[in-house]
Amino acid sequence: APSRPRMATAPPLEQSEKLEDYGGERLGPGSLRLHGWKITATSGAMAGAEALASLEKELASSLQTEDLPPLPEIVFSQNVLTLTHEKSGTVLRFDALGALTCWARLSAEKGADGVQVPMASRPAWRDKSEKMGCSSERDFDWTYTTDYAGSTSISSQSEPVEADAPADSAASDAEQGAPSGASAAWLPHEGPGIDMTLLRRTDVPILCFADLVIYSDDLHDCGDSELRLRLRVMPKCIFILMRHFLRVDGVLIRQRDTRVFHKFGSSTVLRAQRLAQAPLPPLPSAPVAAPPAAPGAPPAAPLGALLPSEAEAAQRLAAMPPKLDIIEELKLSL
Repeated sequence: APSRPRMATAPPLEQSEKLEDYGGERLGPGSLRLHGWKITATSGAMAGAEALASLEKELASSLQTEDLPPLPEIVFSQNVLTLTHEKSGTVLRFDALGALTCWARLSAEKGADGVQVPMASRPAWRDKSEKMGCSSERDFDWTYTTDYAGSTSISSQSEPVEADAPADSAASDAEQGAPSGASAAWLPHEGPGIDMTLLRRTDVPILCFADLVIYSDDLHDCGDSELRLRLRVMPKCIFILMRHFLRVDGVLIRQRDTRVFHKFGSSTVLRAQRLAQAPLPPLPSAPVAAPPAAPGAPPAAPLGALLPSEAEAAQRLAAMPPKLDIIEELKLSL
C-alpha cells in the first residue's frame, strides 16, 4: 500500500507574499481575510487513541447509536477548513466529524453496497476483521465511502443555525444533520456552472493554498480509500476540491468529487458533485517462485505500479458516464 501522511509538516494555509497586493489580510498562520471572506484552516497529526475516542463519542451521539463500525485506520480530526462570508454569516465547513457521520449513516443503510474483495476469504483478512470486532461478512461499509459535501450554516450572535438543502440533493446538508426550515438552501443551478477558464489561468498568482487529508485506509492492503480536501484562492475566486478516492484492488476504482466555486463580488456559491466508477481487472496471481530474469532484462514492475493512482483514476473516470452529476447554488446576502 502507498505511504500515507501521518502528521502535519507544513502550515495548514500556505499564503502568498502577494496576498496584501490583492486586498488580503493575514490573520495568522492558518487564517486570512479577503474580499469579505474569512478563511481558516487547521491541521494536526493523525488522531491518537484519546482523539479517536472523543470522535467516536461525538459520532455515537449524533447518530444516536452505540454500535459504531470501526473507523478508518488514519483520521485527521484536527484537519478542518472553514470559510465564512462575513456579511451574510454563511459558513462553509469541512471536517472529519461531518464526513464520518455521512459514512456511518450510509453504512447503516447499505453496508458496502455489494462491493466484495476477492482476498476477503484469506486468513489474514479474517484475522484483521476479528481484531476490528466485525464479522467476516463485512457487514459495514469497509470502503469508507461518504457522500459528504461539507456543511453549511448561518452564523449569528446566538448559536449557529444550520442551513437547509433540497430534499433531492444526493448529499444534502439536511442529510448531514441540518434541520429544515433555515434561511439558506442549496438550489439547482441553471447557469453556465463553474468558470473553468478562470481556474485554468496560469498568469495570475495563487494567493493561498491548502491540502488536507481528512481520513485514509488501505483496506487491509487490498486497496485505498482516502478523503482529501484541496483549497485554492486566486485574485478573483475561491475553489475547493474535496475528493473521496476509492480503489479496491482487482474490483473497481471510484471517485466522488465535490467542487465549490465562488467568484468574488458574486452573490452565488456553486457546488458541483460528480460520482463515477469503473471496474478493474482481476489481479494476476503471483507465481510461487519467480523465474530468474534474463541477462540485461529490466526489472519487473512492482504490483503497485499496475494499480491506478488517484490522478490516473481521475483521468480515466473523467471520460466515464457519471452515476451522479449535479450542480447547486447558494445565494449570499450582499
